[in-house]
Amino acid sequence: MNELRWSEQLHIGDVMVDQQHQQLFQMLDELQHALVQCLGQDLVGSSLKKLVTYTRQHFRDEEELMARINFPGREPHIKEHRKLLEQVDETYREYQEGETVLTAELIYFLQGWLRHHILEQDLRISEYLRQFD
Repeated sequence: MNELRWSEQLHIGDVMVDQQHQQLFQMLDELQHALVQCLGQDLVGSSLKKLVTYTRQHFRDEEELMARINFPGREPHIKEHRKLLEQVDETYREYQEGETVLTAELIYFLQGWLRHHILEQDLRISEYLRQFD
């Protein structure tokens, strides 16, 4: 399983958002480590819960930034945030109720989503911000 690494290519130019993105990468790495090292579903589950909680905060902060700068693509961006949270909440609920076991497939999905979201959505915020430099 590949580790998702932060790179300057993912830098959007807002210090808070960039730091949060880096933290999300680290949390995904921790979740992957717990899963790969077979540290137990409880540890994997707590890592996922921590990641989901942090992601909610990050999305709130990012959405506040978009509102502050009057970002024109804000509504579709927020919809994408909500869709991910619904998917992850459902997966976490199923895990808590014993309906599913957390697997590498979840890591692949989250890594892919995060990379795509930053490169396709968040970098649009960066492009918009540069207009005002």
